[in-house]
Amino acid sequence: MDLKEFIKYFESLTTAKQEFCNKATDHQQQINADRAPVRRWNDAVVAVQVEKIWQEVVEQLYNNIKNTITNDQDANEWHQRMEAEDFMDEVDDSIRGIQLDGEED
Repeated sequence: MDLKEFIKYFESLTTAKQEFCNKATDHQQQINADRAPVRRWNDAVVAVQVEKIWQEVVEQLYNNIKNTITNDQDANEWHQRMEAEDFMDEVDDSIRGIQLDGEED
């Protein structure tokens, strides 16, 4: 399974993307507010940056899972790994727990 296939499949299973993107958007807007007015990003640029952060998180997950799969070209093996009991719950909880720079609970 290549990265594009993984992203599509993973996003069909995850429940954490929207919450993560909301958190990342808030974080980017906070950073943006600290910029000089002429250097502030518009909402479209903020959205692009949030999507970029999401892609980085998913790519890191892809690489971590890829290291645990014997035949990374076998989509069934990927599906079995990701559909294993509690796997997606643990991944979603981990994604929800990601701290963005300077963020406090």
